[in-house]
Amino acid sequence: MQNKWGTYDFSTKNPFIIELEDKNLSMIIKDAKAENIFATNLGDKELIGSLLVIPTEEGFQLVNITSVEETVAPLLTTALHSVRDQAVLEAMAIATRTRLYNIIDLTSDFDFNIPDNVPDFNFGGNNMVSFLARKAAEATKNKVLLTEENELALAKTYKACGPITEEGIKNTRKSFEFHPSALNIFKYMFSNPPADLLSAPKDPTAWSEIKWIYAIPIKDIQTRLKQNFNIGKLKYFEVADFSDTGRILAMRFVGSRGTVELPFKEANFVLAAGTLRSDFFTFIPFKKEILFIGSDTGNGNGICLAGAIGLAGEQKSAKDILNYYYPSYKIGLWQQK
Repeated sequence: MQNKWGTYDFSTKNPFIIELEDKNLSMIIKDAKAENIFATNLGDKELIGSLLVIPTEEGFQLVNITSVEETVAPLLTTALHSVRDQAVLEAMAIATRTRLYNIIDLTSDFDFNIPDNVPDFNFGGNNMVSFLARKAAEATKNKVLLTEENELALAKTYKACGPITEEGIKNTRKSFEFHPSALNIFKYMFSNPPADLLSAPKDPTAWSEIKWIYAIPIKDIQTRLKQNFNIGKLKYFEVADFSDTGRILAMRFVGSRGTVELPFKEANFVLAAGTLRSDFFTFIPFKKEILFIGSDTGNGNGICLAGAIGLAGEQKSAKDILNYYYPSYKIGLWQQK
C-alpha cells in the first residue's frame, strides 16, 4: 500500500482490515471488476464500513463489512432507479431488508453474505443512493416481513408479472375452460391481459416486459459453453427440471464429450448471456438460432414491481401492497441476533 507521496507504507501476504478513523467518511474502490461471466462490471463503488482485504495469487479479494441498514438504500436505488412512488419504495425496502436477513442466515458459515454484482441483487455502492430510496429505507428502519410465529418470512421480488405465478393462473378476465398444459397456457397468455391491469400498461402492444421473444444465435451459445464447460460440441439442450406451474428450474446441455446440468440462473447466462427475463418460456430451434418465447420477469414469487406501481396508482399504502403479495405475512421489527 502506498501513501500520497508514492512510497510504500505497508506490505503483507496475510488478510488485513482497512478501517476509517472518521466513521462519517466512506471509501472508493476504483474500477471494481467482476470475477467471471456470471457477474457485471459496474465500475467505481463507494463503501461505508470497513474493508477486509484477502491477498491471493491472482490479486486480492475485497469484502465490505457493513450493516443491513446501510445496504438497503443502495440496493433499492440500483433496482428501482426510475420509481418515484414512496409507497412502492417503502414496500420494496421492507421486502429487500427481509431478504437480506434471509441471506445472512443462509450464509452464516461463509466468508461473506452477498457476492458482488449478482443480476437480481445488485449493489451499486453508496454513491448510487437516491434521496427517495434513502427516505424509504429510513421510514421502514428494522421493519421486515414475519410469519404468524414471528419468524423471518421468505421474501422475493421481481420486476414485471404476467398472469402466471407460482400460485397458479391469476388476474384473468374470466374463467377458462381448457386443460392447463404448457402450450394452452401460452396461447391463453398471449391473448388475455391481466384483468386488473396492475402489472402491465393498458396498451397491450406495450407489454414488452410481460411478453418477450429473443432470437439467440446457436454459435453464441456454443461459445459460452466452451468457455466454461468441457462438454465438446453442443448437440442439443433440454429442460431438466420444472416447477409444478411450469417454470424452468434447470437446463441440461448435451455435447459430444459429455453433459452438464445447470440451474436456471447459470443456464440463462449460457443461453443468452443472462438476458432471458424469466424462467417461464418455451424455445423453438431453427437452423442457426434458437427462438425463445416467454412471459414476465423473475420467477413468479414474491412482490412484483410493476404490480406494486399499479397498486400505488390506486392510492394503496406500502402495507396494502405487501398485504396483496404476502397475505399470510405481517410487518414487524427485527434485530439480527
